[in-house]
Amino acid sequence: MGELLGCARVSTTDQDASLQLDALNAAGCYRVWVDTMSGPLGHRPELTKLLDQLRPGDTLVVWRLDRLGRSSRHLIGQLQALGERGNTTGRSPRGLPLR
Repeated sequence: MGELLGCARVSTTDQDASLQLDALNAAGCYRVWVDTMSGPLGHRPELTKLLDQLRPGDTLVVWRLDRLGRSSRHLIGQLQALGERGNTTGRSPRGLPLR
């Protein structure tokens, strides 16, 4: 069984990621990466680092699906990419499967 790796995102530096971090930590995440970004599909360096760390059997955990993708098309692309990584799976603390 792999590790739980968390992904959080806020849109501005004025926003607080505490709620997401609390939920991800409560879900048992080994480590959490937080991106601060605005715009529809900006570069997400922390998500890139997280994806580099994911290994088969690890689980990507997000607080809500919109924290992973900024649009339906982007989210679907992210989920497809996760599926192509072999045994890597994803879920939210609310129990929603991401794959």
